[in-house]
Amino acid sequence: MLPQIALGQSQSFILNTVLFENDVMHLSEIMIPPLMSSVMSSQDLTSLGSGKGLAQTGGNAGSSSSGTSSSGTAGRPAKETGELSDKTIKNKESMK
Repeated sequence: MLPQIALGQSQSFILNTVLFENDVMHLSEIMIPPLMSSVMSSQDLTSLGSGKGLAQTGGNAGSSSSGTSSSGTAGRPAKETGELSDKTIKNKESMK
């Protein structure tokens, strides 16, 4: 939007262009960004493997709990207390 304003286009012209592209031409349905596993949930990846693409299901790449595992928590599983490094233990103690 900022480059359009710098070119001298009015805010109403920019909004009308967006409405025209999305509502009349349906460009938001046609021009789907490349799918990357870093922004997709495991459910999205599973649906792609079963033949149901995101364009067919109506989802987008950034929706539905991206970055979470099947257990519902983000990141890798936590290590046991005995497996933690000294630095990690000191960091946890300093946060208390």
